[in-house]
Amino acid sequence: MAPRAFGEEVAELIASREPADALKAYGIIEGCEDLRPVFEMNPTPGAFLPHKKQCATITDAMRRSKYDYLRVAAYAGTPGVGSAWLRYGPSGDVDALRTRPNDPSVVEWKEQATALVIRDGDKGDFDALQDLMNGYAGKTPFFDADPSRALAYAIAYKDVVDLLQLGPIQNQPTDAELDVLAAKLSPEQLAWAKAFAAAIVSARVKKPTSATR
Repeated sequence: MAPRAFGEEVAELIASREPADALKAYGIIEGCEDLRPVFEMNPTPGAFLPHKKQCATITDAMRRSKYDYLRVAAYAGTPGVGSAWLRYGPSGDVDALRTRPNDPSVVEWKEQATALVIRDGDKGDFDALQDLMNGYAGKTPFFDADPSRALAYAIAYKDVVDLLQLGPIQNQPTDAELDVLAAKLSPEQLAWAKAFAAAIVSARVKKPTSATR
C-alpha cells in the first residue's frame, strides 16, 4: 500500500478543529520543511523518494498557515506544544527577546511559552527537556541559569534518549559532562537534582506507548 499523502492527512487534521490535531498538522508540515534541504541534495530516486512524494502534496496555503495551526495548539495548551511555540517566538519574531525584552507582548509570550515548556519537560517530552537542559545551563535567553535544574534536566534528557533508543545523539550529555555539572552543587542540591530527574523519567515511562517524542 502506498504511503498516505501528507496533504490529505493535514487537511483531515485541520478539518477536525481539535488543537491536538492542529499541532500534528504543524508537525507534519514543519517536518517536510526541515527535510527540504535533504531532498534538494538527494534528487535521485532512493530512500527519500516516498517521503518526498508525500511532502509534495502539502499545498502552499497549508505551508503559509502552519504557524496559525501552531498558535491554535499553543493557546489551547496542547501537550507537547511548548518547544515549538518557544522557538517560533512572539508573532514569529525569534529575535524579540534580544531586541525588545521589555515589550509587554514579548514578556507575556515568554511567560506562556516557558510555562508550556516546563510543563512538557516535567512530563518527559524529549524536545522540552533539551530546551530546559540548555536553558537552565545559561545557553539560551529563555531561562535564568540554575545549576540544579540544569543537571536535573540533563540527567532526564540523557535517560529519555536511552529510553527511546534514540542515541547516541550529538547533544546527548556524557557522563563526564554530568559530573562537571554535579561538581557545582552541594550534596543537598545534587540529591534534589537526581530525585527530580528520576521523577521526570518515571512520568515519561507512564506516557502512552504511541508517544515517541
